[in-house]
Amino acid sequence: MSQLRERGAWRSKGPLRRGLLVGAIAGLAGLLLAGCTGTSPAPAPTHSVLPQPKAMSAQQIRSLDVCALIAQSQLSWSLVAVGEVTATRSITSDPAGCAVFIPEQSADDRLPAYAVSLTSWPTARDWAAITAPDRPRLLVDGGVLVSGVVSGAATATVYTDIGVAYRIVALQPTTTDIDRDKELAILRLVARVAAEPPLPTIPWAKGDLLTKDICAAAKAAGLPRSLGLSDPKAGPLVVDSPDARSCSEKRQNAADSPRFQVSSGLADGLDTRGNAETATIAGHSAVQKWDGKTCRLTIAFPGDPALDDRFTDTSSRTTALFMTAERPCSEVAKDADLLIMELDKQS
Repeated sequence: MSQLRERGAWRSKGPLRRGLLVGAIAGLAGLLLAGCTGTSPAPAPTHSVLPQPKAMSAQQIRSLDVCALIAQSQLSWSLVAVGEVTATRSITSDPAGCAVFIPEQSADDRLPAYAVSLTSWPTARDWAAITAPDRPRLLVDGGVLVSGVVSGAATATVYTDIGVAYRIVALQPTTTDIDRDKELAILRLVARVAAEPPLPTIPWAKGDLLTKDICAAAKAAGLPRSLGLSDPKAGPLVVDSPDARSCSEKRQNAADSPRFQVSSGLADGLDTRGNAETATIAGHSAVQKWDGKTCRLTIAFPGDPALDDRFTDTSSRTTALFMTAERPCSEVAKDADLLIMELDKQS
């Protein structure tokens, strides 16, 4: 499959383009040398390996404002090539994500058309596969774009030159190529703006739940071992998200679901539907639900002023800690106390 290259990408000063330019110069030098000596040049490599940018730290990622990367003043302009539209964006229930609303496209104008969220930075092996010449990828100003289909919906991912990756998914999929075209246009905008420092950040209040490494706090609180998950032996906690706001127990068998997970994010109020019960945990309002195997807790924390006016709807968003464990809720709540006390220490 032929490679797609974004017009103007070769003019970028990013490290990805510099690597390819150096390779091209070296190849030209080899040809000239062969002409002078009368010998055949060494076989050219079958492909150029794009140098992988260094991954951004989780602490830096927690403060990034991806909605500001999708600059409101440039969003509609970026989508002109794929249809004259007006678009707005707002923060999603994922504090590291952004919702994009395109009223003309949506079946329900109250629902976003696309969601942009963080995705894991690839390993060296994954990077080699992502940037292989036989893979469909698009070199753009500020990064590399890869598109595909996940669960029947068009999706695309941009691996930016600054070491953070974002995925976009169509929440109201269409049957045409309009999703792919608009997704690529939005992610081009993300990569281009991210390459122009300073990076926009969300001014989270100092000590706010969303500023914290949840996995580090859970380890310090002795989770999940303190829950008694020792048969089989409790696995270590592993970070599930690039911003370290989510982690889970690592099972020996990768196919097994983790027995313990904890994360921080935004809840649309404390939902008591589905037979969930109200509770108070370490002085915080909460809801809990036991299904006979797993307890699910949602624990409310004080809201952050940085979230004011960042939603397009009128929902009551609550900063919350989420915990699930294969234990009765009475046991899980005790360990939630330990975690909350550890988080409070960091304030």
